[in-house]
Amino acid sequence: MSLRDRAIVLARRHLSASTREWVVRLQRKYRLQWPRAGSVRFGDFYRTTPISPIFGIDRGLSVERYYIEAFLRENRADVRGHCLEIGDATYTRKFGDDRVTRMDVLHVVPGNPAATSVADLTRADHVPSGTFDCIIVTQTIQMIYDIRAALQHLHRILKAGGVLLVTSHGITKIGRRRGRDPLG
Repeated sequence: MSLRDRAIVLARRHLSASTREWVVRLQRKYRLQWPRAGSVRFGDFYRTTPISPIFGIDRGLSVERYYIEAFLRENRADVRGHCLEIGDATYTRKFGDDRVTRMDVLHVVPGNPAATSVADLTRADHVPSGTFDCIIVTQTIQMIYDIRAALQHLHRILKAGGVLLVTSHGITKIGRRRGRDPLG
């Protein structure tokens, strides 16, 4: 086990989650990643451990988020009117500008303070039909077993002429961490 790996094991064992998160914030702020950002060489790809164990977030946007944001940037004119986003309204706020008249957030698990509605997309009969001008569903659809039912409900709750902006997993692992993510 490398020195870095041993340090991570010790940090997880002896530091609280909030302290570890504070350390990661400082690492990002002062660009203290290892190997240093911009210094990876092709020979580094022979390693057996990830260059970044947290999806590259410690080096800026993760690769998948880069492409998600590029997609939403290209379609930002569609983020308008009454918008629904899954989990939180981050992308509605970022790409909706002054075109958004109302924002709603749907979450499958009760207790999310950002959620205005709690529903399972495969059984969302209580969500009124023809409600939303834009629905943003990023990195969610691959977590749903009955995709057909979810897409039928999404189509049903869109207004005529509404837009569904969907991204799905493609280039990163989808495994969740127990105890850190209520969907995991």
